Amino acid sequence: MTDFGYGDKLMPILKTYAIPLVIAVVGIILVVLLLRELWQLWLKGRIRKICNVEVPKGVRIGHARDVDGIGTFVLNYPYWQFPKKDGTADRRHTNNKICCKPKSTLKVAGFSFKSKNPLTLYSLVLDMRHNGNPISYSRMESFKRQRVVQRAKAHQRSSSVQEIVSSFSSNPTDFEPFCADLYRRYGYQVAVTPSNNDGGFDLKLTKAGRTYIAECKCFEPNRHVGLPLLRKLAGANEIQHAQGLIFITTSTFTAQAVTYARECNMQLVDGNTLVQMCQRSGATLSRSRP
Repeated sequence: MTDFGYGDKLMPILKTYAIPLVIAVVGIILVVLLLRELWQLWLKGRIRKICNVEVPKGVRIGHARDVDGIGTFVLNYPYWQFPKKDGTADRRHTNNKICCKPKSTLKVAGFSFKSKNPLTLYSLVLDMRHNGNPISYSRMESFKRQRVVQRAKAHQRSSSVQEIVSSFSSNPTDFEPFCADLYRRYGYQVAVTPSNNDGGFDLKLTKAGRTYIAECKCFEPNRHVGLPLLRKLAGANEIQHAQGLIFITTSTFTAQAVTYARECNMQLVDGNTLVQMCQRSGATLSRSRP
């Protein structure tokens, strides 16, 4: 078998040129990255002068030729590969992972902005608007504004228990944020617990340094709230250690439940009391989320 010695001739050439070639390639990459960062710094300076805002970290800037007048932006959020209905992770899948949608984008004043973090980009949008840069609403903003407008148009007082029950018959879980909004009108700070893991209560309230937990049940007026439900709320407080307990319902309470509530200092709000609270506060039959 004839050996032409190509390998012996090629090795010295590789040894001579390989290392300088690698160094040259790495150097070119570093120079390109450096130029990109310098370009981003220059653009941030331009935007500071034109739009009077500081571009936060994590936002990449470019030029946008198709921006005319009002700016536009799109928010994209990460999501679980196997989500539940409420968007949380489905624990039945051990290989569940977070998937990233395309970056959130903003186009305004001849520039384009992109970020993987939608909250970072949205903070930039708010700063832009605050400083007089016109930007149209995103799809989610438009949806929320539409709900606010609908609530304003339907600004009516709750005149009966049945009216409240009928308003939430298609989606009873909306009764919880309705109660949260009602108590906010009375000066409470209120947080609604997640529907899939509420810990035995629906609302966590704070007022004048005191904390409360509340359970909300949108029942038909003829369905009474009994002792077991009140005991469940009291049991949840063994973990929460709130200073007050509130049970809110559109129906009434059994005699045993009333006696138990009096013994453990639990505040009971039945349907008639709820209507009176709504009328005094001007609360509407809104279903807005907190």
